[in-house]
Amino acid sequence: MAERRRAARVLLLDGAGRILLFRGMDPAVPGVTWWITPGGGLEPGEESRDAALRELAEETGLTDIELGPVVAYDTVVYSFQGQHYEQDQSFHLARLRYDGRRNGGDGGPGIGGDSRPGSETGVGSANPGAGPLTATREAEEHAQLLSARWWTVPELRATEETVYPAALADLVDRLRRDGPPVLPVRLSERVRWSTMGWTRRVEGTPE
Repeated sequence: MAERRRAARVLLLDGAGRILLFRGMDPAVPGVTWWITPGGGLEPGEESRDAALRELAEETGLTDIELGPVVAYDTVVYSFQGQHYEQDQSFHLARLRYDGRRNGGDGGPGIGGDSRPGSETGVGSANPGAGPLTATREAEEHAQLLSARWWTVPELRATEETVYPAALADLVDRLRRDGPPVLPVRLSERVRWSTMGWTRRVEGTPE
């Protein structure tokens, strides 16, 4: 039986309009990787906005950001370490207060230090400011992150690697062009299998 949980994810854009993604894996499925946005599960009594800021700081060390509204939401069913989850998640728009291609300055050297297309940064060097993780499940989630990379919309459209959510390129392009929507949009790409398990879209309401 799947464990129900709520999560906050972050669509972090730099000054060039690129989005930060992590390459991750499930230790139970070695050799299979995917790209995901920063974020994770809400702690008991925690609000989505607070969770987004906490997760971003834990995973990247970045604290000097402008966290915007929830711009999208969905429900995903997946497995990790053999445990099945049904996760309601909200996607917050966020922006760096500086151009992400510049190195250092906010506790996140490495993440913004290399502007070459396709360059990756090991997560160990990318989040020196991250604090200790207390919950075992959270520690397991963070252990799956292998590297970080800034992606342009054309790179997202051209890649053959697995990127979640599947409609991320269209969503980022729309946010860059039109800004945040008046109301969060429900991600509605077709049912698909992913390296995190399988995903399905269900009716629901954003937080």
